[in-house]
Amino acid sequence: MQQTMCIDGEKYIKRAIAQIETINETVKQSANIIQQLGERSQEISHILNIIT
Repeated sequence: MQQTMCIDGEKYIKRAIAQIETINETVKQSANIIQQLGERSQEISHILNIIT
């Protein structure tokens, strides 16, 4: 019974680690997108300054 509980616990830990890794990758992708948006915003601001 204890061995079964240990195996189940190991499965839950591995699943949690996989989910954390997925979240980590999503956060990295979101950070890259936000950085790109910031760069684009600066480009647009520069263009508007030239126009006005």
